Amino acid sequence: MNRLRKRGSVVHLATLFALALASPMAHAQDGERITQGATFVRLDAVDASASAESNFVFFASFLDKKRTPIAALEAGQWTISFDGVPVTGLLTVKKLSESDAGLNLIVVLQADEALASQGGYFELARKGVKKILSGLNSRARSSAVVYGDSVDNSGALSPGHNETASWLDEKKSAGATPVLYDAIEKALETFPAEFAAVGANRAILIISDGTDKLGANPSAQKDQLQKIQNTANRRRVHLHAIGIHHEVAMAEETNRLKKLSEQSGGTWRYAVSGAELEQYLSHFDSEIAGQHVLTLKVDDFEGNKNVGFQVAVENEGGKYESMKVIVNDVAQAKSHIGRYLIIAGGVLLALLLGFLGVKLVGFILRNRRPTEVVAQGPDVRACAQCTHMIPVEWKTCQYCEALPHKGRLKVTSSGEMNGQVWFIKESVTNVGSAEGNHIVIVDKSVSKRHAGIKVQDNRFELADYGSTNGVLVNGQRVTKQFLKAGDSVTIGGIELEFTLK
Repeated sequence: MNRLRKRGSVVHLATLFALALASPMAHAQDGERITQGATFVRLDAVDASASAESNFVFFASFLDKKRTPIAALEAGQWTISFDGVPVTGLLTVKKLSESDAGLNLIVVLQADEALASQGGYFELARKGVKKILSGLNSRARSSAVVYGDSVDNSGALSPGHNETASWLDEKKSAGATPVLYDAIEKALETFPAEFAAVGANRAILIISDGTDKLGANPSAQKDQLQKIQNTANRRRVHLHAIGIHHEVAMAEETNRLKKLSEQSGGTWRYAVSGAELEQYLSHFDSEIAGQHVLTLKVDDFEGNKNVGFQVAVENEGGKYESMKVIVNDVAQAKSHIGRYLIIAGGVLLALLLGFLGVKLVGFILRNRRPTEVVAQGPDVRACAQCTHMIPVEWKTCQYCEALPHKGRLKVTSSGEMNGQVWFIKESVTNVGSAEGNHIVIVDKSVSKRHAGIKVQDNRFELADYGSTNGVLVNGQRVTKQFLKAGDSVTIGGIELEFTLK
């Protein structure tokens, strides 16, 4: 609960936050930040309700590394597989905004006093969400959930997007103890378990700093997160999230929201300024408008069972495959007179089989093509500090280096970590071997929560947090010590050089 009390005190620091946001360090770069990963295709939903007529609808997002949509509107670019086997049929491809299909969208918006006091995030989020709602078509349905220390919602999913936007206009920031996970559960409960009334294309957009009242009760929090994940999976809902940078929110809180989003198949973005929040809301608007709707009249398939569906798309020499989406109890196509005619013509087919077989073998030999090689990008890994996907050989993350920071620590000891650079970005930067620290050094000589660096008036004070192997500055063990550029710092068995930014 200490962290929650800290959040309540943020209201008294509004002036300090406003000054911080006005400084160059608090603004996004003039260029656009890459939010995560590389180009990929995601199968968002499958509508198999008309499978008895051999009709299927697939909703797929094809996104680049900045999570903006790539248009792939030629049917020949796409391959659809049932249980790993490509199928044939009549395929049409359209953007969602130009199709007869719609999206079922619920927005979860944080509105507690602590967040509202920092940079006007609540108003920026509300404005961006209203723009998204205005772009939804008449086949779409929408609803909204706003939370502070309690949860309020606009009601059932409805095609009245203007009413949803008007309801948001009435909401005010309130409360200092956020109930994020209660709000997400409320949004999930709005989606019915069956798909007849509300279709398969379902999504929730969460705008939050990730803090929740259960932060002081890890066991209860774990149970609630598991319940949310199970419900999202059963009701086939993607949890998209825009994390909001907050001075009080801890890294593990933000990471929990990120993990929840990614486990559901949603898109994760992290905004460190109001400008980035506006940018990412615009990206999400483009993402849903640019969603591909693939309508397939399949030639043949095996039904009356659970089926795993998958899509693949080819673009600019690369081939991208989605994860498999399993739909239960897909009905078999109805019998047609054509099937009986085929059986009746079996004798004729038998007579022609030898001739056609020879022709087919000859055709295959003449038109044999080399095996297609799927284009692959460089090996990448997630930066431990900013979570961007970066080449594995980078010792210094160029994204971290480009963003505001106060100082840096570079590993000088020999070994695999030699040359690794960590950036001091916070007013208090925690160092240790456990996740949740701002700088994570994975080494058995480093304690879980080893040390911290406090930055005030451009002075850097290093403090030992009672670690097992201690902290040394220029070879001398210290409890607290102010650092200067060029100092040698030893954390456990790892030697580092401290420099200013």
